[in-house]
Amino acid sequence: MKRNVWRLSGLRLQAARLFCLALACLSGAAIAEAATSSISGERVTLVAAENAPDAGALLAGIRMEMKDGWHTYWRMPGDSGIAPTFDWSGSKNVAAVELLWPAPERFDAKGDNTVGYAREIVWPVLVRAADPAKPVTLKLAMSYGVCSNICVPGEADLALDLPGNPAPGTDALIRRYLIRVPAAPADANAVSAKFIAGAKPLLEVRLSDAHEVPALIVEGPAGAWFGTPKAARKGGAVAYAVPVELDPGKTLKGAEVTLTFSGPATAIEAKRKLD
Repeated sequence: MKRNVWRLSGLRLQAARLFCLALACLSGAAIAEAATSSISGERVTLVAAENAPDAGALLAGIRMEMKDGWHTYWRMPGDSGIAPTFDWSGSKNVAAVELLWPAPERFDAKGDNTVGYAREIVWPVLVRAADPAKPVTLKLAMSYGVCSNICVPGEADLALDLPGNPAPGTDALIRRYLIRVPAAPADANAVSAKFIAGAKPLLEVRLSDAHEVPALIVEGPAGAWFGTPKAARKGGAVAYAVPVELDPGKTLKGAEVTLTFSGPATAIEAKRKLD
């Protein structure tokens, strides 16, 4: 069922791309510093921070603002989403670019679960100059999808000189999303995962010392799909039961999964090998 959803999603996106071309690519129209979609209304900009947490790097951000009711996608978009792509190859005096992913939210619907960001997202970007004594020109070619009751693809071609002169508020904005990038739990034993095989395979996940009930997003190997987790608080911990759909002959025994916990006060990522 999941694979059929992917195919249907691909057809919708392909149709949207053709629609975009017919309208002279209005959904991907871009200028030097910002890209604005005329179809779905999102705006994409490159913004600079004052300095990076790492003294050897420059800090920037990709900001996407969306209208109410629209959302874009995470690195693992789910059943019918499209993950954004980022091409920095046109940049000058850049040795490395590291894009960071703030904790996303789940958009669960019957038969179609996706993961991403609504209304606004800033992807923090750490940039290392090839020659730190010279300025950097950061150039981005970005492709993405945004969805409401329809899905629309977009493209943005953006440029930013670093070190930059941040507009008022942009430094704080980038750092607000920087602290939302998931980190390993302080206690390595706080997260556990167990695969239960059978007619209805299940992934059991536990997060101890939880002050809230964060959303859980599971990434696993090809041939495995993870449904909407059912969460239950047990004392100071939260237990999740995640339905699993597997290709014929596939098992999760011995596989590694990435578990991301996302809540207003939680941004945790843990990799676990399943026994």
